[in-house]
Amino acid sequence: MRDYDGGIPEEFRDRYSMLSPVTHVSPDAPPTLTLLGTSDRFVASAQAEELHDALNASGVTNELVLLPATDHIFDSDWNALSTQIARKVIPAFLAKFG
Repeated sequence: MRDYDGGIPEEFRDRYSMLSPVTHVSPDAPPTLTLLGTSDRFVASAQAEELHDALNASGVTNELVLLPATDHIFDSDWNALSTQIARKVIPAFLAKFG
Protein backbone atom coordinates (compact mmCIF):
# COMPACT_ATOMS: atom_id res chain seq x y z
CA MET A 1 0.00 0.00 0.00
CA ARG A 2 2.96 2.32 0.49
CA ASP A 3 3.38 2.55 -3.29
CA TYR A 4 -0.34 3.20 -3.77
CA ASP A 5 -1.14 5.86 -1.20
CA GLY A 6 2.21 6.85 0.27
CA GLY A 7 2.33 4.97 3.54
CA ILE A 8 0.62 2.86 6.13
CA PRO A 9 -2.77 3.63 7.70
CA GLU A 10 -1.19 5.08 10.84
CA GLU A 11 0.62 7.67 8.68
CA PHE A 12 -2.24 8.52 6.32
CA ARG A 13 -5.49 7.69 8.10
CA ASP A 14 -7.43 10.22 5.97
CA ARG A 15 -6.26 8.62 2.72
CA TYR A 16 -7.19 5.14 3.85
CA SER A 17 -10.58 6.38 5.03
CA MET A 18 -11.24 8.05 1.68
CA LEU A 19 -10.31 4.84 -0.17
CA SER A 20 -12.52 2.63 1.99
CA PRO A 21 -15.92 1.71 0.52
CA VAL A 22 -17.33 1.76 4.06
CA THR A 23 -16.75 5.53 4.18
CA HIS A 24 -19.06 6.01 1.22
CA VAL A 25 -22.01 3.84 2.33
CA SER A 26 -25.34 5.67 2.43
CA PRO A 27 -29.00 4.68 2.13
CA ASP A 28 -28.79 5.84 -1.51
CA ALA A 29 -26.17 3.22 -2.42
CA PRO A 30 -27.20 0.80 -5.15
CA PRO A 31 -27.64 -2.92 -4.51
CA THR A 32 -24.17 -4.25 -3.87
CA LEU A 33 -22.59 -7.64 -4.44
CA THR A 34 -19.28 -8.33 -2.72
CA LEU A 35 -17.22 -11.37 -3.74
CA LEU A 36 -14.03 -12.01 -1.81
CA GLY A 37 -11.70 -14.91 -1.27
CA THR A 38 -11.03 -15.92 2.30
CA SER A 39 -7.34 -16.26 1.44
CA ASP A 40 -7.11 -12.85 -0.21
CA ARG A 41 -3.66 -11.38 0.47
CA PHE A 42 -4.77 -7.78 -0.11
CA VAL A 43 -8.24 -7.48 1.40
CA ALA A 44 -9.11 -9.19 4.67
CA SER A 45 -12.44 -10.98 4.95
CA ALA A 46 -13.16 -8.81 7.98
CA GLN A 47 -13.17 -5.76 5.69
CA ALA A 48 -15.80 -7.33 3.44
CA GLU A 49 -17.85 -8.22 6.50
CA GLU A 50 -17.51 -4.64 7.77
CA LEU A 51 -18.82 -3.35 4.42
CA HIS A 52 -21.67 -5.87 4.52
CA ASP A 53 -22.63 -4.74 8.03
CA ALA A 54 -22.48 -1.05 7.06
CA LEU A 55 -24.67 -1.66 4.01
CA ASN A 56 -27.16 -3.59 6.16
CA ALA A 57 -27.20 -0.80 8.75
CA SER A 58 -27.98 1.70 5.98
CA GLY A 59 -30.76 -0.50 4.60
CA VAL A 60 -28.91 -1.19 1.34
CA THR A 61 -29.71 -4.44 -0.44
CA ASN A 62 -26.49 -6.40 -0.57
CA GLU A 63 -24.99 -9.85 -0.67
CA LEU A 64 -21.62 -11.00 0.60
CA VAL A 65 -20.09 -14.13 -0.89
CA LEU A 66 -16.89 -15.36 0.76
CA LEU A 67 -15.07 -17.86 -1.41
CA PRO A 68 -13.09 -20.39 0.67
CA ALA A 69 -9.35 -20.82 0.06
CA THR A 70 -9.42 -18.17 -2.67
CA ASP A 71 -6.90 -15.39 -3.35
CA HIS A 72 -7.38 -11.87 -4.70
CA ILE A 73 -7.41 -12.29 -8.49
CA PHE A 74 -9.31 -15.56 -8.42
CA ASP A 75 -11.19 -14.94 -11.64
CA SER A 76 -8.00 -15.09 -13.69
CA ASP A 77 -8.43 -18.88 -13.63
CA TRP A 78 -11.64 -19.38 -15.60
CA ASN A 79 -11.96 -23.02 -14.51
CA ALA A 80 -11.36 -22.58 -10.79
CA LEU A 81 -14.21 -23.49 -8.46
CA SER A 82 -14.36 -19.94 -7.08
CA THR A 83 -14.69 -18.49 -10.59
CA GLN A 84 -17.44 -20.96 -11.41
CA ILE A 85 -19.28 -19.87 -8.26
CA ALA A 86 -18.85 -16.20 -9.22
CA ARG A 87 -20.14 -16.89 -12.73
CA LYS A 88 -23.37 -18.19 -11.19
CA VAL A 89 -23.73 -15.61 -8.41
CA ILE A 90 -23.18 -12.47 -10.51
CA PRO A 91 -25.91 -13.09 -13.14
CA ALA A 92 -28.35 -14.17 -10.42
CA PHE A 93 -27.68 -10.96 -8.47
CA LEU A 94 -28.05 -8.83 -11.59
CA ALA A 95 -31.28 -10.61 -12.54
CA LYS A 96 -32.73 -9.71 -9.13
CA PHE A 97 -31.36 -6.19 -8.72
CA GLY A 98 -29.75 -5.08 -12.01
